[in-house]
Amino acid sequence: MSKKRALITKIVFTLLMVVMLGTTAFAASAPKVVKKLSLIEGMGGGIILVNDQGATFKATNIKVGNKSIISARSDTGRDGNGKAFYTISIQAKKKGTTTLKFDLKVNGKTVKYSVKVTVAKFQNPFTTLKIGSRSYAERFASKTADLNYTVARDLSGKLNIKLRSGWKLESLKLCKGAPGSGSALKSVKNGATVNIGQNQYIEITIWRKEGDIRKTYTISVPQREAAPDKVEEPYIPTELTVIYGAKYMNAGFSLESEGVPLQYGQVKVSNSKVLSVKMVKDDQLSYDILSMTGKKAGTATVSFKIKVNGTWKSYSVKVTVRKYENPFSSIKIGSKNYTGKFNKSRLFISKNNLKGKLSIKLKSGWKLVDIYKHTGNSETRLKNNQSVTLKKKDGSILVIWLKNTKYNYEVPLTIYAD
Repeated sequence: MSKKRALITKIVFTLLMVVMLGTTAFAASAPKVVKKLSLIEGMGGGIILVNDQGATFKATNIKVGNKSIISARSDTGRDGNGKAFYTISIQAKKKGTTTLKFDLKVNGKTVKYSVKVTVAKFQNPFTTLKIGSRSYAERFASKTADLNYTVARDLSGKLNIKLRSGWKLESLKLCKGAPGSGSALKSVKNGATVNIGQNQYIEITIWRKEGDIRKTYTISVPQREAAPDKVEEPYIPTELTVIYGAKYMNAGFSLESEGVPLQYGQVKVSNSKVLSVKMVKDDQLSYDILSMTGKKAGTATVSFKIKVNGTWKSYSVKVTVRKYENPFSSIKIGSKNYTGKFNKSRLFISKNNLKGKLSIKLKSGWKLVDIYKHTGNSETRLKNNQSVTLKKKDGSILVIWLKNTKYNYEVPLTIYAD
């Protein structure tokens, strides 16, 4: 062999070895995928399809054994450096166990995977979620709860978050704007004091390793309209009837005018054995409520002052306290009788959807005033013996207004499915 041919042969052989070595060195390994996965109903999870070398693979032929338990689809994500990778996004629908199967193409070969997916019953990830003395954990206690909770007044206090086992607090941020499209003002620490003003929110991101479940919750204070220079004097009745002896029978006044909170003071009750009074601060309202609870039959006078347009005005209300009685001789929806549900409460909460003809019969001394069905922001007026449907998913509420003709007072009795 000539020197020229020998040199060419050596070069070709060397290049061939480089290619072969390179192919061996960069051959992709299959991603390691768990064989068992635990998720929580109502929450999403996923499987990241990245191997030990950082290569990513798109899943094909995705099949779910029981589609009523989970749904799954191919999806993408990005790591902390902005690099994209493939995932399988899973939505847990209800408690149960099923199988997820899919294929990956690795080095030209199809690798088949099978994952046993168990969906556990939903549990609130927060055991404690407080800002100051106010608790918000219960706002996220349902699997259908909105991940943003909006309040009507500024919030201030120590942030106290405790999570259920398996969850990790990933980040805490004070942000401005609307949740989902706002921008971070600063990171905060659990246990720190936070001040959340108008057009701001606290953003809480938590993570659960098993199932790679990441959820972001927000508590927000929206931008409020500027208060007018002057407001009308609030309407405060001079006489009022309060009922005792049943649940949810509190009465009271909103200390506001045209939605503007009013300053108040010197709240007094003349007979504390008959009536108790306290100020209620509801996060869903920008103003406070003067709430009255009857203790026993009798009369009492409630007096207080309210500042209106810079001037303090005095108010006095004569309160008559009467014992509750079930006004229904019969109340039915369809064939089911709910009369006994109102023996000690003006509110009946059904665990099931309700549907059928509404049939109301009243005891002597009572008169039917109005019937309304509230669904979201809509209100429908109904009549006795008319068909009605109350669904858990749409939060529909039935309110029945009745008048006691002997003592001349009205009470609302309420039914809803939850």
